[in-house]
Amino acid sequence: MRVLFFAGGSYVGGMEAVTLTLMKSLIEAGHPAAAVVSGWNDGVYPGQLAQAGVPYREIKLGRLYRSKPLWTLDSIVNFPMAAIALRRFVREFQPDVLVHVDIHMALVAMTALHSGIPNVFHLH
Repeated sequence: MRVLFFAGGSYVGGMEAVTLTLMKSLIEAGHPAAAVVSGWNDGVYPGQLAQAGVPYREIKLGRLYRSKPLWTLDSIVNFPMAAIALRRFVREFQPDVLVHVDIHMALVAMTALHSGIPNVFHLH
């Protein structure tokens, strides 16, 4: 089974650590896993993914912020290209399932994809 994770990653916290461990375990068990990482990140999580041998793409999917209008504007401006990049990565990786670790990113990703791929929510 090929598993694509929407792994957050703007900075490394507990959610990212747990998700990285899960991806590494799946790969070791023979299940290809890959990650979509926030395009707004500090570089630490992408480095950890690369070191662990987990393929990933940094994509600026963004989200809507009630109290940060400039962040919301940046998300809206970047969404069309992010949606294209996400669809391309999904076509290349061909996942059997999408795993979301954040409800906000799940909504954005599902909006961008419009796919029939099953979605799993792993809430930390």
